[in-house]
Amino acid sequence: MVYLQLARQEFLEGTTSNIPAEAVESGERLIEQWCDCVESHRREYFDLTDKRGANKLSGRSGRSVLSVKEARGAR
Repeated sequence: MVYLQLARQEFLEGTTSNIPAEAVESGERLIEQWCDCVESHRREYFDLTDKRGANKLSGRSGRSVLSVKEARGAR
């Protein structure tokens, strides 16, 4: 996944480690920091993906596309 590669790169920046587990085991970073970093990049990636998909779908049919939150609220 693209977002995992970006998270890994950001997480390891400024460390001497090659993988996140090394950074955590060596004490350079906390496991909570890794989780936060992955979650942040995951949200950003899927927000962009959802927006691109909604634009493509709404352009084809002429109908608007509801987000998941909007659809749940419409029940």
